[in-house]
Amino acid sequence: MEFSEASQVIDVEPGWMAASALDRVRSPELGALMTRASFRGTADWDWVPVAPCEACQDGGLRVAGTVRVRNAWRLVRACDTCGAVTLSESSPRPPSP
Repeated sequence: MEFSEASQVIDVEPGWMAASALDRVRSPELGALMTRASFRGTADWDWVPVAPCEACQDGGLRVAGTVRVRNAWRLVRACDTCGAVTLSESSPRPPSP
């Protein structure tokens, strides 16, 4: 499932808050992405966007981090309600080490 780049951002929050919300609803799909060697989680004090979830229409897609997929960096988002995981089309730059 691809994340629509046209989705509206409804809020921003620090990375630690997004990680805390996603820890409660860790789906197997998100867990698999997070165990990849190329996965980079968001830093605690990075400001990250929150967008409406297209799958459940209830929760918010929170940024979990970035992952390298087929020679491009993708933004990984997960819903804090239904656990749906989406990847962005591409990330403009690789994450900081």
